[in-house]
Amino acid sequence: MKDCLIDQQQTLTETPMALLSKMQTPFALQLHVTEQCNKRCKHCYSDSWTRNMSFDDFMGIIKQFKRLLRFLRADGTVYLTGGEPLLWRDLLKAIRVLVREGIAPRVFTNGTLMTGEFAKELKRAGTRYVQVSLDGGPDLHDSIRGEGSFEKAVRGIRYLVGEGIEVTVMVTVMKRNLRDVDSLIAMAEELGVSRIAFGRLVPIGNGSELTSDDLSREDVRELFSLLERRRGETQIEIVQRDPLWSGVTCSGFEYSGCSAGQFLLDILVDGTILPCRRLPIPVGNVFENELLDIFVQSPLLRHLRNRGNLECASCEKIRQCGGCRGVAYAATGNIDARDPHCFFGDADSLGEADKVVLTTISES
Repeated sequence: MKDCLIDQQQTLTETPMALLSKMQTPFALQLHVTEQCNKRCKHCYSDSWTRNMSFDDFMGIIKQFKRLLRFLRADGTVYLTGGEPLLWRDLLKAIRVLVREGIAPRVFTNGTLMTGEFAKELKRAGTRYVQVSLDGGPDLHDSIRGEGSFEKAVRGIRYLVGEGIEVTVMVTVMKRNLRDVDSLIAMAEELGVSRIAFGRLVPIGNGSELTSDDLSREDVRELFSLLERRRGETQIEIVQRDPLWSGVTCSGFEYSGCSAGQFLLDILVDGTILPCRRLPIPVGNVFENELLDIFVQSPLLRHLRNRGNLECASCEKIRQCGGCRGVAYAATGNIDARDPHCFFGDADSLGEADKVVLTTISES
């Protein structure tokens, strides 16, 4: 492996204010520790289910991640994902390492393999946060993730909540479950989880077969209007992750929006680095080059960090939004394209209905 060649005083030339101002929040590394999975979900990004990461490789990546965090003067969090991370034999050992190193571990799981005893083991290892996927009620969820998946996932959530672990219910929103958002929030409340998050379907991997389930611009506008109303009505947190939603609710000079390559990196089992799992364009390999070098020097990451490259660069929401680069790339093949679900734009280009909805959202 090459030595780290970065001058620690080097200025990051692509939107440094956006990069540095965000370092008050943790830099996220989404780490795929296994490709193995007990499900074949219809909207999965993966197309391989065989490989596992060795524990030695995991340790090497964490050492590199710590060097990146020191350079950025940032705290860090690692999303342990897959595949299904509960199938990785080193999961508990990895969590203990992260806790020892002061890096917050978060486990992303489909929930179906969770048992009461393993929930206790996760808690003892130092796990505070687990994300479990739910895409609808029993019939709808099972139609996407396989028969019996809903019942097992709900049971897994109850085990985790019972151990005092903070659970986030993650919903992939598509046409088939758009009308179930309210009932999913109610379900999350009943389960006693800490928060619920909603992400748009990105038609890549298995999901490329679900183009008929892709949301329309009007669907996304309706979704965020509903979520803004519900945020003031529910006791659980409705997580604001989507760049388009950030563009609605953020104000002033705050930077937010798409985090791909800015405040997030994704590493696959074989060491391939992506700006985001939803933007499957390799920018390097952590087993061949230093993570810090790749983060600072990658032409693609530097390009992504400069929102002036985007087709929507003139939008007044560019600092808070920038659209989802994964959705834009999946729809057009162009990482700089306008997010096809975007309901912003020049005032003259918005219809009266658009203006009414945007006003409603902003005032909610």
